[in-house]
Amino acid sequence: MTDISTAIFSVSNILVAVLVRNELILHLLYRLAVWTSVKIVYGKYYLNSGVHYIGGVHASCATWGFLWLIVDVLQQLGNPSDPLSMATSSDPISIATSSILLTLLFIIILTAIPPFRHKFHDTFEISHRYLGWSCLSILILH
Repeated sequence: MTDISTAIFSVSNILVAVLVRNELILHLLYRLAVWTSVKIVYGKYYLNSGVHYIGGVHASCATWGFLWLIVDVLQQLGNPSDPLSMATSSDPISIATSSILLTLLFIIILTAIPPFRHKFHDTFEISHRYLGWSCLSILILH
């Protein structure tokens, strides 16, 4: 596995985490669940409740994206000349942007932990919004 594939795993997990919280995607999923539940009478409850519990997909994809980004950074920090190392490149700009992304995502994940989120909900909202947009900008640079 190269560092490119771990970066792709990370970005695709984060993309899914963002998409499942998008209002348009949620609306489409809900409409699909309602349309399907009309066709399947006995599955209506389960299909509708599945849309309401989409937060688990959001949280798990964000966490796995974060973990894949850690693997990507560790691969970049390895020694490319060492035959036992998985490192394939050590571009300082890529390492810097990856490290900044890791830091911002770590802060976002910490503020999303339920006890913190409930006690400091405004901080949670601000960090999710502004740090999330900052991560997107840095990812484009990356």
